[in-house]
Amino acid sequence: MNILKRTTLVAMLIGSAFMLQYCGTSTKVIGSYSNPDAVGTNYSNVMVVALTSNVVARRAVEDQIVAALEKKGISATASINAFPPSYMQKQPTKDEVLDRIRQEGHDGVLTIGLLDQRTETRYVPGTSSYAPVSRYGYYGTFGGYYSTMYPTFYDPGYYTTDKTYVIETNLYDAQTEKLIWSAQTETYDPSNADSGAKSMAAAIADRMSSDGVTQ
Repeated sequence: MNILKRTTLVAMLIGSAFMLQYCGTSTKVIGSYSNPDAVGTNYSNVMVVALTSNVVARRAVEDQIVAALEKKGISATASINAFPPSYMQKQPTKDEVLDRIRQEGHDGVLTIGLLDQRTETRYVPGTSSYAPVSRYGYYGTFGGYYSTMYPTFYDPGYYTTDKTYVIETNLYDAQTEKLIWSAQTETYDPSNADSGAKSMAAAIADRMSSDGVTQ
């Protein structure tokens, strides 16, 4: 393999590692709580409610959590389908909302709300590589060496902004209104609403299952 191909391959490998490490949306559960009085109670038909006035974000979050719960065998409904923005503009009472949830057979209400949003700007240093190339002709002059090798030897650094969203998810009993389960998650640097919602939904569904609050 000649030196140009070798240094280009090194640059590609470094770039791939960087993409895997920094550019993927990820969510982690930082804590959860289960009501000791509700141990052994499983919920199988849940209304998912994202507490935001942003319709796009509400749709993305609710749809992704519904999909994640259904993969676990839990019947779930996005509240935006039952309570569209036009309905919520009428400012229905809590009892009106709960009555409708109960009438549709839901035994649990899962709320999702944003607790905190953190933004951090950091510097990503450039990358460089070295391999002896004295036996190649273009090494003999500065112009030949510089024009051939510099672009593959150094990738300049840059500044990037990372965002972290802290989300609280609560599961309430639809009949008693008691808090059954709660969790906080951190979603790191989502590229868009869908990717962030999908990552968060998978983490929430997994923790609900492992904590034993769903069938």
